[in-house]
Amino acid sequence: MCSKKISLDLEEEKEQGCNWDAENNIRTNLEIYEELNACFIDWQKAFDRVNWTKLMQILKETGIDWRERTLIRDLYMAQSVKVRLNGGETRSVKIGRGVREGCCLSPILFNLYSECLTKEDLEGFGDLK
Repeated sequence: MCSKKISLDLEEEKEQGCNWDAENNIRTNLEIYEELNACFIDWQKAFDRVNWTKLMQILKETGIDWRERTLIRDLYMAQSVKVRLNGGETRSVKIGRGVREGCCLSPILFNLYSECLTKEDLEGFGDLK
């Protein structure tokens, strides 16, 4: 049943340009193991979804000094934006989540954030690696 479901999903992905390495890995694992747990993550707009409160907690738990955390907080949590519209600007709106695309610090923060969330999610699955 699991094999059939994944095979059907892979056929759909194939039509959309699936990563062939991922497909081959899944097929190989299905042949070797009786059970397969797979997680597909949609990373589209992932930088925009970073929760700042959780990010600050992760930075603290990772041992990042409070001075660096304060700099990061000020850089990211004090963001606001105005939109140019019909020759004028809208009022300033505070941005409530996400990391800046194009900022050299953003990929590092995002990788740390996503790694910690993934580890938290896998804790309930026993000895998965």
